[in-house]
Amino acid sequence: MRGYLAAETARLLHFDNASDWAQALLEETRRDLKGITIGRASLDAETAQKSAAIVARTIMEARLLSLEGHALGQIQNWHNEDERIVQEIRSHFTGSLTVQDGIVSGMYAAHVVAAAVQAAVSGEMDTSAAFTGMKTLLKSMHDANPSWGPLYVRYRGDLTPHRIYSRSAS
Repeated sequence: MRGYLAAETARLLHFDNASDWAQALLEETRRDLKGITIGRASLDAETAQKSAAIVARTIMEARLLSLEGHALGQIQNWHNEDERIVQEIRSHFTGSLTVQDGIVSGMYAAHVVAAAVQAAVSGEMDTSAAFTGMKTLLKSMHDANPSWGPLYVRYRGDLTPHRIYSRSAS
């Protein structure tokens, strides 16, 4: 089900190769498919894919009060510019790459993760090297983020002490 949901969600994204990625995810899901059971019910692949398409559309397109009338797909999506950023990261991706290298402007963690996954899946890098490079770059981004700098103060959110009072027997 997760593979079908990923494929159907990819199909709804706003970049030129979205349907190609959806098809690749769908093919991989079909190769790995051994059966689908939800609770006690078994589903055939066609029903599972149709159900996943409905769920993906609902998640991406339903306008929610909690999002001030917006749909998640309006707030978070993937565009051609995101693909360009990922390709640029991939062209520089090594285990020692840091954000100080200034490789890409507008780069976010999602771009780094996508670049590592694509580098590993395409065979450009082995999975271990891609994962190590991804972690190195994400750590560098974290360290360079002023929100997490020396002014950041970590504290527990429940500083108010809670006391349990019991009546003493008199």
